[in-house]
Amino acid sequence: MKSINILILDDQLQYVTWMEDFIKSINSSINITFTDRFDRAVKCAVRQKPDIIITDICIGIVNLYPEINKEWGGLKFIHHVRNVKNWKKEECEIITYTGEVSHELIKQVESMSAIYGSKNWMDAFKDDLKQLIIKKSKSNS
Repeated sequence: MKSINILILDDQLQYVTWMEDFIKSINSSINITFTDRFDRAVKCAVRQKPDIIITDICIGIVNLYPEINKEWGGLKFIHHVRNVKNWKKEECEIITYTGEVSHELIKQVESMSAIYGSKNWMDAFKDDLKQLIIKKSKSNS
């Protein structure tokens, strides 16, 4: 399998560090960048365009199911990648890793050509991520 780049955006990195072992078990040649803020994620993406982005949705905010806010760091980053950088799904896959669950949020994430992944449905998240890694590893070879 060919090397690919993955960017992980989450302000609570202690909850995503397990991903490195999981990702490397699928493809040991993957380059992984962790960051905890929107502005840093933008800079990282410019320096080295990711093949896959994994992002939390509520960066720097504690929420108890509030109204969806397009200024949430993760949603803002997905919007930036799709609408400012204009990177299509084929170029850069995006999957969320969030504890926020609502039908409206899932629809919004999917409307931006991203995959909704939840911390609440870990097996489904891991399956989706594994499929993305395999797909991107094959397409980069």
